[in-house]
Amino acid sequence: MKRIYIKIGVVAAVLLGFAALAVYQFSGGSEFSSNIGDLKSQFNKDKGKVRLVVLLAPT
Repeated sequence: MKRIYIKIGVVAAVLLGFAALAVYQFSGGSEFSSNIGDLKSQFNKDKGKVRLVVLLAPT
């Protein structure tokens, strides 16, 4: 029974993450860059904060 709660929690966390990303992107958030140097500099700039890097592929 505990496994189903874990699965539901994981699915809910993923959906919440995508919803937060959509809200951020469509509410005037910064543009995404395909330049890895931009990602590295932004990642290093946010030292001390919680950081999450999500890589998505179209396949």
